Amino acid sequence: MSAYLLNHLSTELFVLVSVGVPTLIAVIAVCCVDLTIPGLHGVEMDDTVRDVVGLVFGLLLALVIASIVAKHDQADSATAAESTATAQLARATRTFPIGVQIEFEQAIGQYIHAVVDDEWPAMTTGHTSVKATAALETIYGTLQSFHPVGEPDISVYRQALVQLDQISSSRRERLDLSSQTLPGLLRLLLIFGAVSFIVLSYPTAINGRLKKMAITGAITAFVSFAYLLTIVFDYPFAGPLAVSNSSFMAGDLAIYGASPTARVVPPADLATISPADVVGVWTSAAFGPTVFRDVHGEVLGALRLARGTVVAHISRNVLRGTWCEDPTRKLPNKIGQVQWRMTKSGGRDHLVGAWRYGTTGPMRGGWDLTRIGGSDFEPPDVTPLFNQPSAFCRHVRAPTAGPARAGHPGPSR
Repeated sequence: MSAYLLNHLSTELFVLVSVGVPTLIAVIAVCCVDLTIPGLHGVEMDDTVRDVVGLVFGLLLALVIASIVAKHDQADSATAAESTATAQLARATRTFPIGVQIEFEQAIGQYIHAVVDDEWPAMTTGHTSVKATAALETIYGTLQSFHPVGEPDISVYRQALVQLDQISSSRRERLDLSSQTLPGLLRLLLIFGAVSFIVLSYPTAINGRLKKMAITGAITAFVSFAYLLTIVFDYPFAGPLAVSNSSFMAGDLAIYGASPTARVVPPADLATISPADVVGVWTSAAFGPTVFRDVHGEVLGALRLARGTVVAHISRNVLRGTWCEDPTRKLPNKIGQVQWRMTKSGGRDHLVGAWRYGTTGPMRGGWDLTRIGGSDFEPPDVTPLFNQPSAFCRHVRAPTAGPARAGHPGPSR
């Protein structure tokens, strides 16, 4: 019942139901008791019993809250460990041969999408995702089918196995925490203790019905809110304090969440663009830092991502060009077309990008850039590319093969 309310009610409505309803019932009960049993006023209550019940209930409630807060923190840590291991695995596999890289990119991309789109909603009710399980098995199968040759690949292969085991272990911990809840008897004891404490706190010595209603209502609201915390923290993947899956779509993993379609920018939001507007250092959540320079009338770009480069020109207020990347800089999946349009918002310059493999097929979205500074911000590991003319691909010949297989997330990392 609690999980259902967390998943189907807004935060405000959930608080209103969990705190407001018990408080209203307690206030009505005080009014009814005061009307039906007027002789109860002035009756001496045993303060010892009330104090003992209050102390025991308070200690029990504090221990329960501390326990489930620790559980919530463990769920957050398990999620962070899993996403970190996934990012490390994705980075490690970039050193493998190109065909193996593509297979891993597909498998890791499928796993991330299954976790974010399918398993996270399932965990709100304590369930798991068959799709995520299958995607994880695909990664294992891809790794087991690869036979490294040479010490560098063997060393990376061993690291990848460790990282994949970390993913599996953290996922298992995450799923266990999503399905564990407080025992029913313990919840019943908390409810019984709360009701007993509220009843024993009835202010018989207070004159005035409204004062009694106000005091009892305040006590009930406080106790109900404390009990509400035990519900919210008991379900770490549901409700207003749910553990976020954003770490699976940030950093090295952001590219897997890149939009499959190019973003349409309203004409009113577009700004004029010139080489001087582009020169400098830009960054992207999915594609990392990019450095643009104006070299003899061409806009050249260098990326940290897969030692990628861009050769572009401005035409009709659009920066259009060719991108390519290591290790082959060839079709079908290491060279293609890209274009950017400039917008300005929040006092910053933005380039809304679209790209594709080769020269055919729909343009994909996600290659959006935000300016972070001028030439003095150039990363030292990126700028050496400008001294390698062969790294810049100035055109894309007619494709000899179709675009990369479905699931390949974009210019590889």
